[in-house]
Amino acid sequence: MALNVAITGVGVVSALGHSPAELVERLARDDIAVEQVPWTVDDPDRTEWWAPVRDFDPTRWLDAKTIEGTDPFAQYGVAATSMAIEDAGIGDFDPVRTGVIIGTAKSATQTFEHSQFLADRYGRDAITSKLMLKVWPNMCASQIAMRWGLHGISLTISTGCASALDAIGLGARMVQSGMADVALVGGVEGGVALGV
Repeated sequence: MALNVAITGVGVVSALGHSPAELVERLARDDIAVEQVPWTVDDPDRTEWWAPVRDFDPTRWLDAKTIEGTDPFAQYGVAATSMAIEDAGIGDFDPVRTGVIIGTAKSATQTFEHSQFLADRYGRDAITSKLMLKVWPNMCASQIAMRWGLHGISLTISTGCASALDAIGLGARMVQSGMADVALVGGVEGGVALGV
């Protein structure tokens, strides 16, 4: 017997805001968050674009040790999940019957690229010893599972631009089929964390 599925809470960390209300308000105003990267502004032969997440303060959501060992993409995911759980009004989860399914295409690519730059320029000792923990694509789902003490299904979906929608769809199917009572789902991407 198929069960009904409903989205009960939402959370957002994005270039257009750090809450669902702010995102909707800025979309309604036709705000644009895509801009030219600072390092190509004065180069007529090169143009690159990005949509930076500004003024994100991970200390609102994570302790110092977790921040040190995570990439911004995982920090964004934990923050958005915290908002969604609060929005849903859910206090406790069954640790085995709650799934975490996160979609990501690039995860911590920029951290990996920056680390390669540091290694090339300054040697391997310039790279953080936590690099691998930061760049694994499943670290957002893992941080969410650890934060809420979940031991059920934990998956990371990487299907390009469809990653988040595929994660949401898979989570819905898991709830609908009875494999899980609750699924924490969504999508995250990495980026350069800019000024707190």
